[in-house]
This record gives sequence, structure tokens and C-alpha cells, in this order.
Amino acid sequence: MRKNLKAMVSQVIDSMREKAEIYVGETECQKRAIRLLEEFSIPRGLLPLDNIVEIGLVPSEGFIWLRQKKKKDHYFEQIGRSVSFAAEVTAFIEPRRMKKVTGVKAKELLLWIGVSEMLVDDSNSGNIQFRTHTGISRSFPVSAFKMVSQVMDSMREKAEIYVGETECQKRAIQLLDEFNIPRGLLPLDNIVEIGLVPSEGFIWLRQKKKKDHYFEQKSRHSLSLIG
Repeated sequence: MRKNLKAMVSQVIDSMREKAEIYVGETECQKRAIRLLEEFSIPRGLLPLDNIVEIGLVPSEGFIWLRQKKKKDHYFEQIGRSVSFAAEVTAFIEPRRMKKVTGVKAKELLLWIGVSEMLVDDSNSGNIQFRTHTGISRSFPVSAFKMVSQVMDSMREKAEIYVGETECQKRAIQLLDEFNIPRGLLPLDNIVEIGLVPSEGFIWLRQKKKKDHYFEQKSRHSLSLIG
């Protein structure tokens, strides 16, 4: 059954190729995927963006496909759900909505259930609704599907922002001391921007690049911090 379904999806994609805009290559596909999601007011973090090697878009029908190097499973920590993205994902896309989705499954209890539709609520609730082929419907906050960069950008207007390595190091030390957190817990020699939103207790650190650190004295564990 799975092989037949996979073959059917591939056939649908092949039948759309002649009238499609096609993008290939990881970098180009990531850029195009982000533009598409933003254009249709869909959170960037809803789909995998770091593994795509081909995107096809048929504007006249709103049909899209994503081809990945391989199947990808992702755990959305904020909602406590695992989602599986097949090597080929297809959907019909329109503002705030992706329907007739194939290649996406969500884990419900012990079962993997196919997701058929994703709908972003346009009211003040700030939710996104998932519907499955079996009729199950679940709603979660849109914020759970935003990329880290989106969250940071949304906080900028109300944040205190510090830039430059020297200034950031001083502010980071002050923050850690203020909240009784050991200075050695975070890297302090690689930070180029700090953002602080006092009203919400939200902070961000931007580094020049990802940094791996080995804590030698205690449990001898390694910690990796992205840029």
C-alpha cells in the first residue's frame, strides 16, 4: 500500500512538471520555501526547510511539491507532537491554508495518522488547526511553529538590544549575575548581539557562529550552541 501511494504521488508530480515553476538545490529551495510560506501567511517552522532538494509550484492550480533527500521526522517540542515528512510532500496552497496534503503524518497516541489539511486561524486566537484523513482535528498555537529567527524578529520592537562583542559580554555577565546563574554556563566570548524583553523575561543571544564547548570538570558533557 505504501509503495503504491508513493508511486501515485510521484506520478502526480511528474504530470505537473510541464506547467510548474521548479527550483532545485538546497539553498535555492530553502529561500523559495520561506518566500512561499510568508506569501501565504503560513509559519516558516511548519515544514522542514533544511533538507529540500526540489520544489515545484503550479501557480494556476496552487499545487506545490517538496522533494527531500530522505524522509524526515521532527518533534515539535512546544506541542509535544512528532510529525513525519515523507521524501515527497504535496499540497494545494492558498492564504493561511494547505489542503489535500500528502506525505505528512502526525503521531496520535501510538499511531501515525495522515494529515490532510493545515489551516491558520485568521481570528485573534493565533491557532493553527490540523485535520487528518480520519476526521481528527487538533489546534495548536501558531507560535509553536515559528522559527527562532521569527520569534526574535517579533520581539525586536519592545526589546533592549546590545551589539558588539565587548558590550554584549558585559551585558551577558550582568544578566547572569542578576539572575544568579553561573557565568560559565553560556559562551561569553563569541556574542555579537543580545536582546532582552524585560516585560516577558525573554532573551536572545546571537553568536558569530555555532560553538561547541566541552565542560571538563563536572559530568564531562559537551554542549553545542547554534549561532
